[in-house]
Order: sequence, then structure tokens, then C-alpha cells
Amino acid sequence: MSSLVLRFIRLSIYLFFFTVLFLLLGLVVLALFRIPLPLTAVKAPIELAVENLLERPVAIEETIELKTSLHPVFAIKGLRIGNPEVFETDTFMYLGSAELELELLPLLEWKIYFSRILVDELTVTLEETSDGRVNWVKEETGEKQEKQSKEVNDQDAGVGDQQRPPRAERLRKDSLVVKELKMQDISFFVHEAGMGSKESDHMEPKFRVEQCVGTMLAGEPAQLRMDGELVGQAYSLEVSFASLEELIEDEFTWTELQLAIAETVFDLRGAVNLSESHKELAVEATVTGEDLSTLDTLVQFDLPPFASFEISGALRLADNVFHLTDAMIKTGSSSLGGNILVTRRGELYEVGVNLESPMIQLNDFIFQDWSWFRGSERDDNGDDASEVPKQKKEESAEVLRRLIDPEVLKNIDSFGIIQAQSVRSGRDELGKGVLSLTIKEGRLAIEPLQLNVPGGGITLQASLKPGYRDSDATLSAKIANFDIGVLARRKDPETEMGGLVNLDVDLQATASTLDTVLERGTGHFDFSGQMKNIKAGAVDLWAVNLVTAMLTSTKDSSSKVNCAVGRWSVQDGILTSDVLFVDTGKIRICGSGTIDFANNSLNLLVQPTPKKAEYFNVATPIEIKGRFDEVKVGVAGGGVLGSAVRFLTSPVFTPLKKIVTVKIPEDGSDVCNMVLGAEARDDIQVPGCN
Repeated sequence: MSSLVLRFIRLSIYLFFFTVLFLLLGLVVLALFRIPLPLTAVKAPIELAVENLLERPVAIEETIELKTSLHPVFAIKGLRIGNPEVFETDTFMYLGSAELELELLPLLEWKIYFSRILVDELTVTLEETSDGRVNWVKEETGEKQEKQSKEVNDQDAGVGDQQRPPRAERLRKDSLVVKELKMQDISFFVHEAGMGSKESDHMEPKFRVEQCVGTMLAGEPAQLRMDGELVGQAYSLEVSFASLEELIEDEFTWTELQLAIAETVFDLRGAVNLSESHKELAVEATVTGEDLSTLDTLVQFDLPPFASFEISGALRLADNVFHLTDAMIKTGSSSLGGNILVTRRGELYEVGVNLESPMIQLNDFIFQDWSWFRGSERDDNGDDASEVPKQKKEESAEVLRRLIDPEVLKNIDSFGIIQAQSVRSGRDELGKGVLSLTIKEGRLAIEPLQLNVPGGGITLQASLKPGYRDSDATLSAKIANFDIGVLARRKDPETEMGGLVNLDVDLQATASTLDTVLERGTGHFDFSGQMKNIKAGAVDLWAVNLVTAMLTSTKDSSSKVNCAVGRWSVQDGILTSDVLFVDTGKIRICGSGTIDFANNSLNLLVQPTPKKAEYFNVATPIEIKGRFDEVKVGVAGGGVLGSAVRFLTSPVFTPLKKIVTVKIPEDGSDVCNMVLGAEARDDIQVPGCN
């Protein structure tokens, strides 16, 4: 009996030993060799478990399997995650295929280590309901909301990085690690409320990610790099966030993002709450690039080609608020700092801009091939736009017209002020400047633009309603002692042209652009100046070309030019001279006629008058006609005959003139300081011209 018991015990020990050995061998085989184990039979329990975790429908439409080893691989194909019933679209995410390689040993310490995660073909549809709910986060619990609120308040209170132990502690955690992440062929769609399922089925992806790689290691921020295409532009996106565990558990993390697209770099950094980021976002933002116009295709607008630009500041975006504080805007050698606030109240957008600058260089804002009113004047290849079809220019102009149309502007209530301690044009120092700009009930007003130049100043005021319909418009400009050489040196830095000019303009019109205010205006247009070394074409101003043409009407080029004065009454864009003359040391050149702003043309008759009566003087009347950019000078009809008569009769009449003619000062002091403006225009006396 005892022998039988002993045999039984011995057999049991052997069986136990071989069972353990078999299990150990089995585990070794499973650990050392990758044996695929189909999990199709347990798809339903897996789907149910994931549904309970995500609180939304889950379906595995193709296969699921487990490959055994010390680094088991979980592979899945055809995973579809649906939306809760409150959303219009059925699918939130579809995953073509994925492999997750897990490390077993860290599981003994209750840690999850992924050696690698591979994803191929991922489609995500983002949707927001009319009541503001979004499908990319779960409904928040009260505990999570309280936690996020506390972290946001800490950030707003200015808690520094060294005073943020929670973030540093999360970075030291290693309970969730991804050593290698590779994803490709990712598409993001955006479904708007009320779009309907049919429209959703045919919409194009908002943006694509061709490839995404990254790591999420213990003690280091999670790193992602994405490459893809957005609106036909290749981009690369680098994202860094404090902790994958924090992002998954709390949907809230510190994030740094850098996007490079269209030769421009966007940098954003700050705390991001995934559940609220579509409603409110507060980040430090910086945008840098070498040419702002490289973003034309991206924003579908013809931007000015600002060179070496940078825009930075604390940016806050909310449902009805855009706020950029501590803003710094740089281009070339110019810089502006201040605040920009846009608030929406119903249909009305309230805009406030307050910027200050230590120095503004005008060369940074004036471009050879781009106009603030017409946009780019070159095609995509840099060729002259006059040689290409008008369609592109018309499309750009149409976008600009839509932006400044009263139907748009009537919904904007704006006030902006820009102050500059120094305004320069090339090497010329112009002085301090300030620009005040308002938009109210569709009316755009400059009130005013002031520039304090040495010994004088410039003041410009304008008011009009831009757009398709004409309305009341005004334009007023006063310039005192402005050096015309500043404009001449913009075209030719080596020119010696100079002199001080004055301008007094006051026009009213029914118009929708500043151009048409000039073409249709009524009022006065006066100018005067003491110019030297003037040359036709040196400055693109009709008044300078006119003075140049008047000087060429006489052979007396050796005399010093004392001044030029033109006072014009304006009616419906036609300027009629009240007085027009150029005074030199020996002669006074008098003129009369009209100038048509609508056609950019002039038609004048001028005649040189010697300051002293001379024998055998030939004062031939001259006609000055043509467009502003192509003034033509010629002898007036009958001018040669009249000159001949004066020449022959001069021995008789010259002695009488010397007796009765009022002496005209050689320096032109009797008329060169003539007051400009609306007053005293009826009977202007200019000796030698009346």
C-alpha cells in the first residue's frame, strides 16, 4: 500500500515537473519566436471594451491578430471609430492598418512601453455642433474641468517654468513611453454644422499629412514631425508637448509648435486645452519670413512683399475676440509695437489698433512691382503684368474691392493710431509722424496723417465710403516747406534736385476712391515752391513736370529760379488757373489754361516776360500740352507773327515801358511768398502777368 502511494506521489511530481517545463518551453517559444495568433474570434469583446473606454461606437471591419515574442506585436486592419448620436457624421476616425509593438518586461512594473507604433491610412473627420460640442474629445467631467481651470489660472497668473512642478514631474514619469512612431497617409476633414451627410461624403480634406514620425520618451517632451501639403503648399510641422500621458488623461498640456510653409515659419507655444481649443486659445506667437507675398496662395490674397518680416506677441483667440498684446511687427529696418484687439458683437466687428514705432523707413512700405491700391503688378514668374492676361489682376482687384465694399465696412467699427518717433525716406530724416484712421458705418476716414518735417509739416485728411457706389468724399492736404529732393532721391539717390514746396488742397466730390476724388473734385488746388536743379521726370508729379516745361519755354537757363506758384480753382476734376507763374532772376514766365485730372492731361499757354524792358525782345507764347507723364512744348498758333511784330516795334515802345512799367524785383519777393488757400482768389495781382 505504501509502495502504491509512493509511486503515485513520484508520478505526480514528474507530471508537475514536466507540465511546468512544458509551460516554460512554451513561454520561451512564444517569447523567442513570432507566432501569429488570429484574434478574430474575440473581436466582439475587444470592440465592446474599446467602446466602453471611448464612449462611442467601435468596429473592426477587417482583421486583428497578435504576434508573440518578448516584444509582442498587436496588428489591426479596418478600425472604425464612430461619433456619438449628437453629431451629423457617422465616423470620427477610420484606421486602415496599424501595428503596435509592446515590451513585456516593463509591464511587471505597471508601465507601458511601445517599441514602435506604425500607422498607415488614417482619416479623421472633425465636427462641431451648432451648440458648440466637438467630436475630438469626450464630454468633460467636473473633476477634469476643475483641474484644467486651475492650470489655466496658474498660467494667467504668470507662474514661471521653475514654479511648475506638475509639468516637470510629468516629464520624469515613464509609465507611458513610445520609442518610435511612424504614420503615413493621414487626412483631416472638417464637417460644419448643417452641411449634411451627402456634402460630407464628397468634401476634400482640409489638409493632409504624408508622413509623421516621433518619439515620446521618459523625461523628455513628446516630439512629432509631420510633412504634407496644405492648399497646394508643402509644409513641415514640428510639435512638442509636455507629456503623452497628460494629453491622454487630461486633454490638456503645454505645447510648442513650429510650422514651416511657403517660406514662412509660424511658432506657437502655450498651454492647450483640447476640449476648449476651438473656442479659446492663448499662446505666444511668432511669424517670420523673408517675403510676405510668398503666402499669397495660402491666404488667397495679394499681400504686400514685406521683406525680412517678423510678427510676434501674446495671441488670444476666442469665439468673439482676437487680441494680440505686446505685439512687435518688423519689416526691413522698420518696427512697430503695441496692441491689436478685434471684438465681435453680433454682426459688428470692433477693431482697435494702437502701435508705436521708434523708426519707420518708407522704403520698407513702397514697392516697385506692388501697389497698395492695385496689388501685384507682376505675374507669378516676375514678368511685367502688362504682358499677361488681365484676369489675374482683375481677380486681385476684385478681392480688394470686396474687402472695402460698404456692405463689408458697415459691419466694422474701427479706430487705429500709429505713432512714429522717426520717419525716414532712404537717408532723409523726415521727422515725427502720426496716423489716425477710423472706419464708422462704412466710411473710411484719415483724421489726420501728420508728419512734422524740419521747418514745416504735412497734414492729410480724407473721408470716403469705398466700394461700388459713389458717396460724399473729401480730401484735404496741407504741406509746408517740404524738401522736394526727398521724392527726387527716391528715384535717383544721386540727384541734386531740391527745394522747398508748399501745397494747399481742399476738394469735395461724389466718389468711392481717392483717385475719383481728384477726377471729380470741386474746390481748390494750390502749390508753390522754390526749387533748384529741377529736371523733367526726376519726380513723378505733374506739377514738377509742368514747371520744367515752363522753364524750357525760354532760352534763359542761366538765371536762378526763385519760385513757382500755381493757384487753381477746381470744378468736376477740371483745374482752371487763377494764377500760374515761374519767377527767375531775369524773367517771369506767366501761364494760363486748364488741367484735367480725369484724363491726366493739361492744356496751357505760357509767355516769358522780361523783368526789365529790353530792345528787340522776342517773348514768343508757348503751348504746353499732353499727359502728365509726357508733356509737349511748342509755339502757340500766331506766336511767331506776334513775336516778329514785338521785335520790330521794340525800338519805339521799349523806352515808354521803361518809364511806366512797375519794376519787378529780381528775387521775386513781391509774389514768391504768396499765401495759398481758399481766400483771396478773385483778383490776384502778379506784375508782369496781369
